Amino acid sequence: PQQAGWQKLGEGIANGKNDRDVIPVGASQGSFRSIRLKVERSSVRMNDLIVHFTDGTSYSPTTPVVLKEGTSTSSIDLPGNRRTIRSVEFRYSDSTGSGPSRVEIWGL
Repeated sequence: PQQAGWQKLGEGIANGKNDRDVIPVGASQGSFRSIRLKVERSSVRMNDLIVHFTDGTSYSPTTPVVLKEGTSTSSIDLPGNRRTIRSVEFRYSDSTGSGPSRVEIWGL
């Protein structure tokens, strides 16, 4: 995700079987047309991903079931034109039991 134009929006730590994090983003970060997830430290099972926009709507893209440590998803296009993200909600678990996974959210 460190390619030109991508901006880190935040991160969460999956450390258990049924973990949930809400990553605040807000209008100060700008507006985005796509997001990506990057996984560090350990693989993670992504159960749900919900992007909440400042206009009150939400978007739940289909996500890979397991994201391998050290990888990033391909670009996930957001509906409509550039959107301001209020928060991103992760529901995930440490898939290997080998320790916490760090999941970063990036926007373009």
